[in-house]
Amino acid sequence: MNVNDPHTWARYAEEDWRLANSLLHRKQPPLRAICFHAQQSVEKYFKALLLLKNASFPKTHDLPTLDSLC
Repeated sequence: MNVNDPHTWARYAEEDWRLANSLLHRKQPPLRAICFHAQQSVEKYFKALLLLKNASFPKTHDLPTLDSLC
């Protein structure tokens, strides 16, 4: 993964989002897995946006921190 390419981050974010959405439609949805992939998707979209804005960001998984930088 090229960590400096916003398009790569967005592609991975979209994969996580599609997976979360797919899991949500199961007869017995695995809620923890859905939440995990939804969080991962948002985190990766935030990082893609920050890269597009040429903004630096710390190595973190904290969504409020990333959101505040966007």
